[in-house]
Amino acid sequence: MKSRNIKTRLAAFGLALLMGLSPLGNLADVHAAEREISQKAVTEKESKTESEHPVSEISEQTVTAEDITKDVSDKEFMAETCMEGIQYDPEKEDVTLDHIEAEDGSAYHPDQAGTYIATYWVVPKDARDSYSVTRKIILTDSEGQAHAEENGGQKQKEDTKSEEDSETPVQEITEVEVTVSGEDADAQAARELEEKIEDGEVMMFSGVENTFTARETVHLEKGETIYYPSYIGNYLTCWFTVNGKIAYCLESHRSSPPSGDYVAQVLDSNKNLQKVLYYGYGGAGDITGSYLSGKSAEEKYVYTHIAASYAYAGEAGFTGCKYEDLVKAGVIAYIDHLFAMEEPPKGEISLSKTSVKAVRDGNVQKTPDITLSGDHRNYISVNVPKDITIYNKTKGTSAENGALKIYGGDTFYLTAPMLHTRTYSSGELHGSVGETWRTLVLSTGNSNQDIGVFESEKANPVSFTVDWLEMTRIELLKKDADTKNPLDGAVYGIYTDSKCVHLLMEMPATGEDGKAVSDYFEAAIKTVYVKEIKAPDNYTQSDVIHKVDVEAGKTVTITATDERVKGAVHIKKIDKETQDFLPQGDSSLAGAVYGLYAREDIVHPDGKTGVLFKKDSLIAQGVIKENGTLDFSELYLGKMYVKEITPPEGYTVDPTEYEVDLAYEGQEVAEVTRDLTVQEQVKKQAFQLIKISEDGDQTETELVEGAGFKVYLVSNLSKVKSGELQPSHGDQFTAEDFRGYDFSKEEVAVTYVDGKAVPVPELITDKKGYAISPELPYGLYVVEESTVPENLKAIDPFLVKVDEDSREPMVWRVFDDRPFEFLLKIVKKDAQTGNPVLKAGASYKIFDMEKEEYVEQTVFYPKKETISIFKTNEEGYLVTPEELKCSTYRIEEVKAPEGFVRQGYEMSLYEGQTVISPLEVTEKGSYKENAKEGIVITVSSDTAHQIDPDTGAVIVEIEQPNDEQVGSLTLTKTGEQPVEVKGDSLLAKAKRLAGKIKDAVTGEDTDTGVFHDFVYEESGVEGATFELYAKDTIYSPDGAKNEQGNPVIRYEKSRGLGDVYKRQFHDFVYEESGVEGATFELYAKDTIYAPDGAKDEQGNPVIRYEKDDLVATLVTDKEGKAVVNNLPLGSYYLKETVAGDHFVLNPEQKEFTLTAKDDTQAVVYEGVAYKNERQKISISVEKKDAVTEEKLEGVIFGLYAKEDILSQQGEVLVEKDTLLEKKATDENGQLTFDSDLYHGKYYVKEEVRKPGYLPNEEIWEVDASYTDQNLAEIKLTKEVENQPTESQFTKTDATTGEELEGAKLQIIDKEGNIVEEWISTKEPHVVYGLPEGTYILHEELPPYVEGYVSAEDIEFEVKEDGSVTKVEMKDDYSKVEISKTDITTGEELKGAKLQILNKEGEILEEWVTDGKPHLVEKLPVGEELTLREITAPEGYEIAEDVKFTLEDTMEVQKVEMKDARTPETPGVPQTGDNRWKPILLFAPLGASAIGLIATLIYKKKHGKIEKTDEAKKEE
Repeated sequence: MKSRNIKTRLAAFGLALLMGLSPLGNLADVHAAEREISQKAVTEKESKTESEHPVSEISEQTVTAEDITKDVSDKEFMAETCMEGIQYDPEKEDVTLDHIEAEDGSAYHPDQAGTYIATYWVVPKDARDSYSVTRKIILTDSEGQAHAEENGGQKQKEDTKSEEDSETPVQEITEVEVTVSGEDADAQAARELEEKIEDGEVMMFSGVENTFTARETVHLEKGETIYYPSYIGNYLTCWFTVNGKIAYCLESHRSSPPSGDYVAQVLDSNKNLQKVLYYGYGGAGDITGSYLSGKSAEEKYVYTHIAASYAYAGEAGFTGCKYEDLVKAGVIAYIDHLFAMEEPPKGEISLSKTSVKAVRDGNVQKTPDITLSGDHRNYISVNVPKDITIYNKTKGTSAENGALKIYGGDTFYLTAPMLHTRTYSSGELHGSVGETWRTLVLSTGNSNQDIGVFESEKANPVSFTVDWLEMTRIELLKKDADTKNPLDGAVYGIYTDSKCVHLLMEMPATGEDGKAVSDYFEAAIKTVYVKEIKAPDNYTQSDVIHKVDVEAGKTVTITATDERVKGAVHIKKIDKETQDFLPQGDSSLAGAVYGLYAREDIVHPDGKTGVLFKKDSLIAQGVIKENGTLDFSELYLGKMYVKEITPPEGYTVDPTEYEVDLAYEGQEVAEVTRDLTVQEQVKKQAFQLIKISEDGDQTETELVEGAGFKVYLVSNLSKVKSGELQPSHGDQFTAEDFRGYDFSKEEVAVTYVDGKAVPVPELITDKKGYAISPELPYGLYVVEESTVPENLKAIDPFLVKVDEDSREPMVWRVFDDRPFEFLLKIVKKDAQTGNPVLKAGASYKIFDMEKEEYVEQTVFYPKKETISIFKTNEEGYLVTPEELKCSTYRIEEVKAPEGFVRQGYEMSLYEGQTVISPLEVTEKGSYKENAKEGIVITVSSDTAHQIDPDTGAVIVEIEQPNDEQVGSLTLTKTGEQPVEVKGDSLLAKAKRLAGKIKDAVTGEDTDTGVFHDFVYEESGVEGATFELYAKDTIYSPDGAKNEQGNPVIRYEKSRGLGDVYKRQFHDFVYEESGVEGATFELYAKDTIYAPDGAKDEQGNPVIRYEKDDLVATLVTDKEGKAVVNNLPLGSYYLKETVAGDHFVLNPEQKEFTLTAKDDTQAVVYEGVAYKNERQKISISVEKKDAVTEEKLEGVIFGLYAKEDILSQQGEVLVEKDTLLEKKATDENGQLTFDSDLYHGKYYVKEEVRKPGYLPNEEIWEVDASYTDQNLAEIKLTKEVENQPTESQFTKTDATTGEELEGAKLQIIDKEGNIVEEWISTKEPHVVYGLPEGTYILHEELPPYVEGYVSAEDIEFEVKEDGSVTKVEMKDDYSKVEISKTDITTGEELKGAKLQILNKEGEILEEWVTDGKPHLVEKLPVGEELTLREITAPEGYEIAEDVKFTLEDTMEVQKVEMKDARTPETPGVPQTGDNRWKPILLFAPLGASAIGLIATLIYKKKHGKIEKTDEAKKEE
């Protein structure tokens, strides 16, 4: 907003007065008048300059903002600062209020209801143009009363007191000089204002009435005088402080009070004074730094002082100033600005609620609204933890797990998840303002002016608590009971009682993940019960009741399972024609195999597992039981069908697909059942016959008409049912069995029509001799000629077997009287497999037993010849080239096919009376001859036969079975077995060994004991296990082939034949014998085929054993043998897998081939022998010193049996605790016993120890039991330590006991040998391993340098009892007595100062004689020392030095120094008198001679000791 010039402001001021407004009432009115005048002036000016100047810098763009409505009671609303509804960017634009006025153009009154127009200037911070924003502000009076007109919160005085009414004289108001220029509106307004002032019509200033409250005492400090700036006026004030804070005088027209303590009163009613003291210089909200920038502190103080005085005392505040000067100086604008400011912020805050309880709001908890009362600029920061959110409704803000600001007047609330519990406490919340400001006025009394100061006091904090709900809920996980996959669609109820009667709530249905979560409920219930209400589709409802203990704030998870609804199909089987479970003929309805198939994809009901059975796949199959039923259960629901897979005996396959729909029938039906009846069509076929007659010589046959035949079901005949009639040959009836049978009481066979039985009528031949039966059900029937034509003989009953289902009658049967001829067909069969032997080469002779001759016949290809031997072709059969007459024949085999035994040479494997099949590979049984007789057959017209459809020839077929040739393997396992221990013969050997040890160790005769040696001989090993394998593929000997045309294989190469065969040995003597328990595996070396030549479905030969197949496992018996029988012929190899106790596994693989020499060899015997090495045992000992780990030689150990050592037969070879061997350790401290030991338990102990070592009582128990068969030798080694004797030697000072180092010491044995030698150190010397005995500790050389002498020898004893021998040798010092004597009297002298020096001249001892010999210790031994006299006693001459050397002895040695007296002079000597000179000359000489003699005597003695030492050293 542009600054207005003084003329405009004066004009506005006058206009305001003319309008009856007081400047103190509201300076806004002054501004309104100012703007009105200014606007007119601007309009006029713009009209004059529009053509001369460009558009003004202020944009004419005006924007209209939203209207706002406020109540006059809202003290926080200020038009100047409220930007509500104005759209602007505070970071890029500044917005200030330009002006506000009533809608009718009148002044703005914030305390009066009405509609006001406010215009704001928006000034961009960049180069963009400014623009204005206009809006309506609607003030309402909701309290129904108008507020008193206020001046910033002060009530304006109604009447201005006259000067006479004032308690103190009011300073005369300075005349206001109005200066104008120009004849414009401003000048006119100024003139009018001046005239009114002069006429006294306007009172410019008036005081205000102030209301005071509380009182308190404060200290006022009056500071320096501050003079008003000259541009303001000629006046002054003082710099005041109250309690250290800047204060202002409030009544400029009065005198300033002195410093001191005054009573201050709180003035809250004068809002403008509060603003001045808060925003003015030195106040808490001081704005003078920016508003009065450039002003000095004194100027700012004066400006604020005038403003405060004006706010407090009205016009008296301008005392000493001219108004126009105040205007020019900006004081009036400063006051205007301060008065327009917002009230100082208040610190007081309070909450509408301090304790709330949350309520449910949807799926969250929510508190009631809480309002913070207080200044809108004051805020609190509320911190909330995780899961709690606080919302400021007023500001539209929120925070979670953090802090949110709540301002005065804001309403807020908190939310939390439903499972949040307990109580939330906000703690003390302090307002951001923190203080409440108050105006203190000091009434100084008398005529002094009041002083104002703004002080603060701490505002109290607020707090609140929230009690959250105690809620809980239940999560259910629904699974399939079998697959454990989640199930959707299950609905559960939550009940408050254990019987589940009182429903609390119903849970939602489980989803795809099988989960359902209940609604929240009060946790106070503690325990609820959960039960299924609705099961998922295709599942049964569960009756399980889940007891659930709930807990506030938690989701309790339970898992429940449902069983799927199962399906069942019950099938009943009936005959299609009997319409009941009644089979026809010899058929059976039981045994039919039915399959249950999927009509559609069968899907698991859990929705996760997916398709269980694809469409048309087999779900299950079963067999019709003897009662004609079949049940399928545990089925999955879905559409299916039942179809027959295999029909029962005598019935055709039923192609019908019987539909089954197992559909869900609700959760109460646990099993969906369907009943199904299936029908079966019996096999049926008719037979035809022709009845003719001829005598054999006729050229043409006669057709017989009228012959009648009746048909009977064999199994229904009374004698057959009762068992009276049995087959005469084998287990099948033949026609011969019914010759002479009385059919008169028997019922004919029946067929069924529409469920009713229809007897088969008698068959009567027609004119052509033909007769045909009805279609007969499956079975064996006997037909008798019931009506015989005249003059003809009845034929014997014949058999008709119906085993096919055909609408064509069976082959015609011709019955006549001519001789019966036939071709004989011999089919070669494998007796074991029953398969035809598909090999050529079997040869036969046919012996006619009635003619007693062999049959011979003529063949024409490849050449004509007569043959008597008939051979089978590659398909395993032969047909005689010519017909034979009815007779009795014996079939004799001349040659069997390869791999088979010729008839008459058979052998069988017997276990007792039971024959073991040759196909069973076994270790059981033994072979015995079991020759089979040749086949004898009597052929007549009644013999069952076939009619060749091409030639019409009659063919009689017989089968001739042959046994397969087999092999028998006998495996023999041998190895060395112990039988005895030869002890006596080894005694001498052991003694010789002991003698050698004695010579090597002690030199004395020593008996080291006995050496026992095991003797082994190879024998059978019991228990060895062997496996027998086919070395090559072994084929069936009958030449049979499988469906693919390949030879049938008995054993593939290397394929096992069967279980292990065990035999026992008994003799176990001094030789190699059988090994029991050895295990071998027998493998096929090559592929072994079935000998019958059979082939599989692919046309490949049938294989008995593939190459390397395990055929059999063999375990040897007590004799070391194992047998396996019935091996197919072929190649095999053996591998040992278990060696048998005491033996090492033999890795050798042995091969063998079973080949028969010819077809008369029924069993091919093979033997394989294995020999195993016995596992050796080595027991070794390593002996060493326990301390030094030195290897000890010569220590003798004994080897003993810890238990009875038994032979393989259980005989005692060695008794427990028998000494087997003694042996000494070698130079490496090692020994290995020489005994060749057998498995068992032994122990080793020390027999003879090494001298100097303690006995070792440890017994080493050795377990040499057999364990690892792959180990050739068990090596057992023991490290044995011996504790040596221990001797400790110390060399100490005899006086102090301290260890001495440097002494040379020796240990000498009783023979004078030096055993140990060392130099002493500070530590004791330890010697290990001294043998027991007496020794001498000798000091060879003492530590002379230290003044020690050699100690005497010490004798000590060492014992081998574990005790520690401790020897201490003490060294004493050298000792010498020094005597200072009179050379004449020999008396000890006092007062001589003597020194002892070493050869380097160092003083070793110094003293003054006291008349006694002086003892000196620790002088070096063996070193020349000097005794020197420094000062002689009074009256004595100084003696010459005495040289001496101390000997190595503990005795006290003596050295004497003699002093001669100083010569006395007789009388008084005269000058030149020399008579004493000779005496004085010879006296010292005599003393020296005496000292020299003493020295020589000492040296002579010492020399002898040294010589002796030298001699000792040489020795």
